[in-house]
Amino acid sequence: MRIADNSGHTLAEILAATVVVGMIFVIVGSLYATSVKLLNSEVASRDVDSLLALETMTRNINLAEEAIVDPTGRQLQLRNDPADPATPLDLTNDRWSTYRFTDDGFANVANDRLRTRTAIGAPVDIDDADADGTSPQVVQNLAIDPTASRFLLVNPTGQNAATVVEIRMVVIGNANEQNRTLSTRVALRRSK
Repeated sequence: MRIADNSGHTLAEILAATVVVGMIFVIVGSLYATSVKLLNSEVASRDVDSLLALETMTRNINLAEEAIVDPTGRQLQLRNDPADPATPLDLTNDRWSTYRFTDDGFANVANDRLRTRTAIGAPVDIDDADADGTSPQVVQNLAIDPTASRFLLVNPTGQNAATVVEIRMVVIGNANEQNRTLSTRVALRRSK
């Protein structure tokens, strides 16, 4: 009678197979970790860009003497008089900052952006025809929902209170994440 069967695996073969399977798990795990890190850095970059854009608009609103919002609520123009003392009757040296949530008119919201332009002496409009990004500066990493984003003047007459600008900016997320809504209200410092 035979007790031993030579068709089994040796200890060395079992260890070699375990090492190969372990290496496969390590490779798959590192690829997964790298892809998660890359996705998180992309999301973080978009978050930083959106917060920087909001902070820049907030600072400019706070320093402005005048704010104009177009009827659609998608464009904001700010006038800042850099002269000290201020020269309210001389607008030729005033700095105008224009911000617009543009809509390229297509279903692809990835082309809808926050655009900005600065001019001296008179405001310059940004229209949706500027959507190619060649004229105004474009905040590159921010895809904006132009139908949900808006500027709004609160108490535009400035009677008994400062003129306040409300900003609502909806940043489009990737396929895996939700849109982010940033909003704030800022008073024009010099209109108080």
